[in-house]
Amino acid sequence: MSNISISTVDLYLTGSCNYKCEYCYGESDTSPHMTYDTLMNCLNFAEYICADTIELCGGEPLISPLFETAVLEARKKGFKVIVRTNGILLEQYMDLVAHNCEWVGVSLDGLAEINAKMRPSRQRLTIEEQFDIPIKNIKKLKQINPNIKIILATIATAENYDEILNLMDFVFNSNLPVDKWKIYQFIEDKFRSVVYSKKYALSSEKFLYLKTHMPETLPSGGKIIMQSADADGAGGNCLLVSHNGTIKILDEYYGKIGQDDYQSICSNLKTGSVIKYIQQNKKVTYV
Repeated sequence: MSNISISTVDLYLTGSCNYKCEYCYGESDTSPHMTYDTLMNCLNFAEYICADTIELCGGEPLISPLFETAVLEARKKGFKVIVRTNGILLEQYMDLVAHNCEWVGVSLDGLAEINAKMRPSRQRLTIEEQFDIPIKNIKKLKQINPNIKIILATIATAENYDEILNLMDFVFNSNLPVDKWKIYQFIEDKFRSVVYSKKYALSSEKFLYLKTHMPETLPSGGKIIMQSADADGAGGNCLLVSHNGTIKILDEYYGKIGQDDYQSICSNLKTGSVIKYIQQNKKVTYV
């Protein structure tokens, strides 16, 4: 029996991404994809700790050769499934996602021009396409399955600070069918986010100003959530399993699925400094 209680396990399916965002704290696009064996070991671990939800992330999880398998195997085991994506590749998995996922998180950092500047694409997409395609796919998901829930994710930085209120106007005036909108203050974590931290760092004063000028609810009635960089657990608020099965939060190693026994991993997690924030974050984000 598990000695911890965590509702959601995040699986880092791949470090590959069709974007090259400088503020990203994900691994480089050369990191390997998660293997089938690691995937199944992660799902077994999630069962062991009595989790009820699997969140698929990356990189861009839809690039992973195992994306469809991960969704279907998680559903087969009775898990709810959440997908975090930039929304560009959703069309090819539209029915799979619409009928098997409870939540879909789509990232946008502003209107077309600033979004493309913040989130440069590796694909041959126009500035307009980088904005229009995710919007179109959000609407299509809701058309196929009105019960699917969409969370819009935005990183507030020094580069797009002046644009976020314009994005708010678009969301409200277009009645974009999103159920929640979470705006994160840029946080210097690892990889590229450290290299470009001076460029993207946003002061707490500016983030607070933004927060006071944002409404609390969307036209749908869903909440707008503002997460500051200094919030408790902001840098370690999910149980993320890397592509090779390693669990490491805020540079603290908790074990490796497929190598260490589940009980020892759970014991390490239980004594970790961020464990209490993991459950708290998921409740705030998805409930």
